Amino acid sequence: MTACKILRHTPLPLMALLTGMLCAVLARMGMLHPVFLMTGFLFALFLASKGGAWLLLTAAIPTLFGIPVVPEGLGLGEYQVLLFLGAFSMMALVEAYRLKESPRIPVFTINTLFALLLTASLIVAHLRDVALNDWLRGIMPFTLLWLMLPVALALQTDIRSRASWIAASLGALALLINLDVNFTFFSEGLYTCYWQEPGTLAAVKEYGCNAAPQGLIGPLRGRVTMYLASTTSEMVPLGCVLFTLMSAFTTSRLLRNALRLCALIALAAVLESLTRSMFAAMLLGIAASGLLVAICFRKQLRTFMVSLLILVVGGVLIVKAFNLEAFWMTRFQKVSTALVSQAGLEDDNISIRLEEYRIAMNGLMNHPFTGTGIGSRHTIRLGDTSGQFSLQSVGYIHNWVMYWLMVGGIPGFMLYASFFLWPLWVFWKQRAKLPILSAAAAVTLLTMGAYGLFFAVFRLAGWNLLLALLAGAALRLQATSSVSALPSSSTRNESRVCSSALNCSS
Repeated sequence: MTACKILRHTPLPLMALLTGMLCAVLARMGMLHPVFLMTGFLFALFLASKGGAWLLLTAAIPTLFGIPVVPEGLGLGEYQVLLFLGAFSMMALVEAYRLKESPRIPVFTINTLFALLLTASLIVAHLRDVALNDWLRGIMPFTLLWLMLPVALALQTDIRSRASWIAASLGALALLINLDVNFTFFSEGLYTCYWQEPGTLAAVKEYGCNAAPQGLIGPLRGRVTMYLASTTSEMVPLGCVLFTLMSAFTTSRLLRNALRLCALIALAAVLESLTRSMFAAMLLGIAASGLLVAICFRKQLRTFMVSLLILVVGGVLIVKAFNLEAFWMTRFQKVSTALVSQAGLEDDNISIRLEEYRIAMNGLMNHPFTGTGIGSRHTIRLGDTSGQFSLQSVGYIHNWVMYWLMVGGIPGFMLYASFFLWPLWVFWKQRAKLPILSAAAAVTLLTMGAYGLFFAVFRLAGWNLLLALLAGAALRLQATSSVSALPSSSTRNESRVCSSALNCSS
């Protein structure tokens, strides 16, 4: 009876969110049995039949935690994500046709446009002699952008509440990823330093980070990015930024402190990664958040500054506790060295990035209007910190601007850039009616755009799904006949809706 009462009084979105998180954790731990998968899916489907297709999306987002960043094949985790997203898409389309009053969303036009773009991409790849397998591998993540259509259809009623719960689902995904990064950091013993013998390069762990034993190389530290690929996920810096921003808007002290704790967990993951671009993107996102709060939400500025102060103090304590300051200083000092002299690979990233940019510009100059084709490969001289170099054939560039200029030419770049600029413009127009969600969307797009300039995360499923969510919400707002079609609400009322969704999900 007690369990039935709990289920009866638990909001449907919270049950959907917890279902997705449970399935994701089971998949991440390798404990996802087909019976568990189908049970979770059928339960989420049952919830969606009661509350709408958007509940399936709320459950689907956390399931991305259960799959590798770059899947090697289709396992139960991958089938789980496809099952949830596929069912959500079909149900959203069916709901849209069943509703009598549907927003003016050009379903046929959008489907036709995506089909034409896929066809054009395949033709260009064929003309550039791109292998079919390479084209499929390259195009698959970007097909998730089509989900903007079912997302827009699923948000056609009560956009504030539904968008807040979907944002809570994204927050749950970010929390899972950041907890995983911290767990890997400690479980692999990466919080300690080690030394190497000059001849054999064998690791010697008897000395601490501050010791200076004779005849040994060091101190050195293993990077968590080498143990866990999802460390470079956009959800790591983005989680820190958004948790800090949203802590300024909640009216619940308990929830505010919980969000600050989540921001500290994400900050720890950023600092433990020793990744400069991630740290820079996080700083840019926090600076943009502070600027938005100072200009548009002055009443929340004091709360935001307290959250920021907690973040700064926590960051200093984390750096000092794990002796990270010397390693961070070394990482930043290598930037100027690598830019000035590229003879030998003193830095493991910057020289390679510069070489990639030259390759991308050559591809653009040779094919300015069609590009080299999605999936096209190029040979680049890669090396490691020991000075060993090798030629490798790769199909990516660690910069979303350079990548699309290379594979899609100027039209391809403009098309993909529109998924950043167009939602930003739409949310800016709706800032008076949806101030908090518009601010969060703007900060998200800015942080993603900056982070994607240094990593190939834009070719991953989670990145493009997040873009599809933002584009779908923008499409829903754009399709509204007039601003008055949205119920009028003050910032305080919207804050109550967002706080309620986050409070239930925490």
